[in-house]
Amino acid sequence: MSVRIKCAIAVVGMFATIPQMVRAAEYRVTYSGKITDGSDAGNTFGLFGQNLEGLGLRADLTYTTSVPGTRTSSRTSDEVSGGDAFGTAPVLSSAMFTIGSASFTFSPSYYGDVYTSPDFISAYGYDVLGNSLQTYIVPDSAAPANLQTLFRSTGKGDTGGASTQYSYLVAGNSNIDFNATNVMVAAVPEPATWAMMLAGFTAIGLTLRRRGKRFSPQNGLEALSDKQ
Repeated sequence: MSVRIKCAIAVVGMFATIPQMVRAAEYRVTYSGKITDGSDAGNTFGLFGQNLEGLGLRADLTYTTSVPGTRTSSRTSDEVSGGDAFGTAPVLSSAMFTIGSASFTFSPSYYGDVYTSPDFISAYGYDVLGNSLQTYIVPDSAAPANLQTLFRSTGKGDTGGASTQYSYLVAGNSNIDFNATNVMVAAVPEPATWAMMLAGFTAIGLTLRRRGKRFSPQNGLEALSDKQ
């Protein structure tokens, strides 16, 4: 089999994984905006006693929309709930909040819920220690009634023209309200997808390496000396 054919097969294999990445049921959503109220009473972010209003806040949440047996869908809404309280995998598997250079991470694995409808979009989750979060968006135009459609449609980095948003974080004794003005969504490839892509790159590398060895200058000189 020629080198070109081998490379072509490897490239086709890698690109075949792209639709799987797009259809991934796990999404990493990054919210960024400003704090509107609250206090760092627990000194979670090293800001105890300071006025937090106006400070920048970033929230990185990982949603899993394929939790079995907990989905409620209709023509006008889509909702998935999950976590230890349901005896299922979590809907919100991780949450990291960053203010300045300080971050706080927890797993809302006890209870999680994500919902979309034309009227509003929300996510809520908490762990057994009482750390919790909620995001609530009322879009200017009708939101998709399907969660995967919603995540794909917000991938360009905005809240879909959201006119009202209320979001909060409870981290220990710290209670913070914030308004996110930017939302970025990225599908998280499944491990099998990464493995297929890695195998494709490896195949291309090995093929090109063999080709380079076959036609190396040393081999060319040896062939020339054999003819003489």
